[in-house]
Amino acid sequence: MDVAPVLLKAGRKVIDLAGDFRLASPDAFAQHYGTPHTHPELLSQAVYGLSELNGDAVAKARLVANPGCYAASVILACAPLLKAKFAEPSGIIVDAKSGLTGAGRKAEVSTMFAEMNENLWAYKVNAHQHVPEIEQALGAFGGMSGSMCFVPHVVPVNRGILSTIYLRLSGGATWEQVDNAYRSFYQHAPFVRVRPQGQWPAVRDVAGTNYCDIAFTVDPAKRLLIVVAAIDNLLKGAAGQAVQNMNLMSGWPETTGLQA
Repeated sequence: MDVAPVLLKAGRKVIDLAGDFRLASPDAFAQHYGTPHTHPELLSQAVYGLSELNGDAVAKARLVANPGCYAASVILACAPLLKAKFAEPSGIIVDAKSGLTGAGRKAEVSTMFAEMNENLWAYKVNAHQHVPEIEQALGAFGGMSGSMCFVPHVVPVNRGILSTIYLRLSGGATWEQVDNAYRSFYQHAPFVRVRPQGQWPAVRDVAGTNYCDIAFTVDPAKRLLIVVAAIDNLLKGAAGQAVQNMNLMSGWPETTGLQA
């Protein structure tokens, strides 16, 4: 965090890949990250760097907060539904699973092969630091009640995130209407792929890429929308998104260096 003010004073543009500038409130940062923010004066300057939502602002920004990996998948899955008012902003349930690289490279017993192989566990149940980030970003699309339930899991794969999101259907939207809402929202988003009906994404489909693949189903009888989003936690959930932001900030094509 401390390097950002130095770079900004030197006239540099900064993309922060940590969580330092994702939350607009210093109090929320202290609550969810367990430490006071050392430069709260910079929070108002930071642009949340999910290009599909804030591309124009990212292009003009000096300080960009790169999104969290889980957050990127959930926000991309939910934003079009909330904007179109096809889903209620309260009572959203997220079941998310991440590959082991989401834990970083630090040596811990829980990340040893004998512990991880043929195993699966939940952690930070409904207490993950990405929850306020998700609620803050989605608040721009109809408000959030703070009632999101988020349960992340670690699965024995190297990379990838699969987020399954359960939302309460608002009104009588059909599958075709929801599909149109997604395709309209992401018509200029080169890295979001909305799947045809019945074709569900898998982490293997996006591993090593900057894509987010999305599929959904509508159950009018139960007033239920179920959305599945897959990303690579190391690329669209981290470094790839940072490159995408850098491209926008530099005035380059958004896809530069990301379509190999």
